[in-house]
Amino acid sequence: MHSDMVLVTSNTLEGLRLPKTIRELREQAGMTQLQVANQLGITPSTVYGWERRRNEPRASQLKALAKLFGICMEEIVFEVSDEKGARD
Repeated sequence: MHSDMVLVTSNTLEGLRLPKTIRELREQAGMTQLQVANQLGITPSTVYGWERRRNEPRASQLKALAKLFGICMEEIVFEVSDEKGARD
């Protein structure tokens, strides 16, 4: 399997978090599925599939999404706590 073909693990997708996160980031950016697709060089049906959990983004696509939305890839894939000083 090529490294570009690595898919997100099922643990990441538990509870449909990843599809919901992708949709929320897109909507917060005021973008349509078509606009995201054009920016990433993919089809709108691919973005639709991510948001409906019909398919999963490759690692390279997650990196491109993170760059597009100006965040780190971990913020798309994992729950990132906004709490500061939780261990203080």
